Amino acid sequence: MDIMKDNADKGHAVWIRVGKANPRGFGYTHAFVDHNLYEEPMLVVIYNNSHGLKQSNGRYLYGMYFKGPRGVKQFVEVYEQRTKGSGSPDDHPMGVVTAFCRNASYQEENKCPEWVNTSL
Repeated sequence: MDIMKDNADKGHAVWIRVGKANPRGFGYTHAFVDHNLYEEPMLVVIYNNSHGLKQSNGRYLYGMYFKGPRGVKQFVEVYEQRTKGSGSPDDHPMGVVTAFCRNASYQEENKCPEWVNTSL
């Protein structure tokens, strides 16, 4: 569907596949249907990170937050798998497996607020 390089389009290429929805889904469709996060915010988060932060499960975290007058208001997180996955139809990296929001208390939200999609 899309490829965005991190580090202001100078770094690692992160794939965004169409994917599929449901709790075991992946890619754009999973982020959009299951978490109400559009493609544009995911691209902005990837673009504005110098590299992903490797997690204990081997995936990479890209993140941003919105800050208001009283501190952090919303977190947006994008997780990438840099290896081929079981849902991958080719030999390329799986890419974005999920993306979602966390509230100011850093609790995962089922659905991102709509304003996140129109603000990034």
